[in-house]
Amino acid sequence: MTESTTSTTRTTEIIGKSDQYKPWIHQTQATALEHKIWEYIDPEIEESARPKLVEPMPPTVLTVISMEEIIERRRNRALARVTPASSSTGRATLTLTPTNEVDTTSAPKLSELNTEEQLTYSMHVSLYTRSIKLYDTKSAVLRKMCSQIQQTVAPAYQYILYNKKTALERMLAVKKQFKPTTVATTRLIVRD
Repeated sequence: MTESTTSTTRTTEIIGKSDQYKPWIHQTQATALEHKIWEYIDPEIEESARPKLVEPMPPTVLTVISMEEIIERRRNRALARVTPASSSTGRATLTLTPTNEVDTTSAPKLSELNTEEQLTYSMHVSLYTRSIKLYDTKSAVLRKMCSQIQQTVAPAYQYILYNKKTALERMLAVKKQFKPTTVATTRLIVRD
């Protein structure tokens, strides 16, 4: 019994001339699309329209409830003071005492949320956990893409990548150096 296996070999396009730009950009785009990061490094997108990969912020109690509501709850708690049971009546009494000593500066605590708000907060934490994992994955792929771009530029043109620290900066440098810019240039490339 013989076993045959097929393997796919991917050739890496090395760019060193303008006529190599289209195959190079196609290869780079395919890799970036595979990892869902093309929108961050596409050199054809205008700077103002290009999305930025931004690290998500973790939720806080203020994600669920406003500081004004927290202060209002603190005021109500400070107003309603329970006096311990007296020996003569055997009952505790609720006394409403106006006070100016409401803490308005300290950060709100999770314990200040009611049950529904705590569930909402937990949902935000779960969403944040997913978002930060996605952010970390995309950040790692962008760093690898930066390295891949470096490896696919011909040695004679490595200088265009000097001081280019991000994949986007490198993509823009390659575009500037190699992308045909006029119809005449494109015709010359096609003739070669």
